[in-house]
Amino acid sequence: MKKLGDGCCVLRFYPVLYVITGGGLLKNGRHYGFDELNLVIVGLALLASFLFRPYGLIVSALLLGWALFRALSTKMEKRASELLWMKNHLRGLKSTLIGTGYRLRLWFRNLLGKIRYHRQYKTFKCKTCGQKLRVPRGKGKIRVTCRNCHTQFSMKS
Repeated sequence: MKKLGDGCCVLRFYPVLYVITGGGLLKNGRHYGFDELNLVIVGLALLASFLFRPYGLIVSALLLGWALFRALSTKMEKRASELLWMKNHLRGLKSTLIGTGYRLRLWFRNLLGKIRYHRQYKTFKCKTCGQKLRVPRGKGKIRVTCRNCHTQFSMKS
């Protein structure tokens, strides 16, 4: 009987899958076994069975069958190339998601900056030249001079 730590199974950190990978279904390393792609497929199968109720069980059964086919396959080069393909595509998806999260954080930070700006200052346009001006809020009625045309007028801040 092989033990978990003697290097016989592909996934040493998943004791539930040890039964499948090293505990009897794999005969002397002639089958491919479970890898990260199979874990993704099983996860998608569980997700499909819970989210898409009427047809999710059919989809999850097909996905679990595909994972079992991959685990018991003897064509190791094909399964390894599938795993490499998945890792390459997930790397691109991961960088896209990270970039989207970064852009979302920048947008939110910019929005918070605009909210702080509008709390501190009141903006308006000059009535003669259209220059955009700002005055601090909470100062009452003040006299404003336009920087562009030097027109003076009073505004309520």
